Amino acid sequence: DISADDIKHQNEFIANMVQRIKYGSTDPRLGYIGCQPNIQTVMNLEDPNYNFVFNTMSTEDIRKMSQIFRDNDKYNPTGGSPPREECIKRAINQFNKGDDRNKKIILIGNCEESGQSDTCSLKDNEIANYGE
Repeated sequence: DISADDIKHQNEFIANMVQRIKYGSTDPRLGYIGCQPNIQTVMNLEDPNYNFVFNTMSTEDIRKMSQIFRDNDKYNPTGGSPPREECIKRAINQFNKGDDRNKKIILIGNCEESGQSDTCSLKDNEIANYGE
């Protein structure tokens, strides 16, 4: 099991990473999916406050965004292991097809995936080009 202190440290790591890589409203767009038995979307790639093309972001806005990740206390380790395969698919489904943007998914895990989940079974056409 993951302790409250471990969750705090993990959230701090994620928040610090966000502050180091985010430098504009769409550079890069960031989403955050909490992979737990009940999958939680903390921030959507289409979030109008932090990923909107017509929105300018200051350093203070980026700090506020990272604070959302830092303060995320919704992790609920009860109910079993995370369905990592479904979490990856949910992240992929947030991407826009054919927008000529580089796309990356960063997995940060601290527990085994669910026995019903098998990330190694994901097919290339489920990931690259989203089935196109």
